[in-house]
Amino acid sequence: SGSQWGLVISDLANKAFVFPAPGSVDCALNMFRNYSQAGCFLCAHHCDQCASGSQWVTPEVCGCSPTFFHENGTLGEACDSCPLGGVCDGGETPPYPKTGYWANTTNPTHFYECLTSRCLGGKEHLCGTGFGYRMCEGTANHYYNLGSSLRVECSGDTSLAIFVHVFWIAFVLATFFFINQFLVSRYESIALFLDSLQRIAIVSNFRLRWPIALGPM
Repeated sequence: SGSQWGLVISDLANKAFVFPAPGSVDCALNMFRNYSQAGCFLCAHHCDQCASGSQWVTPEVCGCSPTFFHENGTLGEACDSCPLGGVCDGGETPPYPKTGYWANTTNPTHFYECLTSRCLGGKEHLCGTGFGYRMCEGTANHYYNLGSSLRVECSGDTSLAIFVHVFWIAFVLATFFFINQFLVSRYESIALFLDSLQRIAIVSNFRLRWPIALGPM
């Protein structure tokens, strides 16, 4: 057995030594080394073109190019163009929304346009201060609504919230008092207008079967 190994070693020693090994030579740009048809991974390889929308990542792997993505983040497969409203960095990075767009973090391949003041986008899928949830239209934790477009942070001191509510109640009462005491008593047309509005509001609550001719009205 010793002579057999000696012959093998001597045969290898007599072979011409090539450096670098053919199987380790890099391929051209945006091509990767494919050893699937090589009998010896150090002996030879095939240089194959990267799939559509992808580029060279490592000598053996191609990944998505910038402005492209793969839905599962898989390397070595064909990539799709970045969806409208999204940003694609390429590689294994999933798409993320631009400013003014929103996406569900569990399915970041469909982007929906929304207010830029609320939807900040980015890799963290950020919403504006105090906003959150779907389309950044909800109210984040520890914030409360002040109108439809303003979120105020909650604090241990509730004096501001109490002041705001008292102010609006006082404003509504003052407006009601002003209309009834000054405008209605001085201008008969305003009194008739308000009276008509009240009648319309009452009649609209009746379940009446109007004639078909009055339907479009």
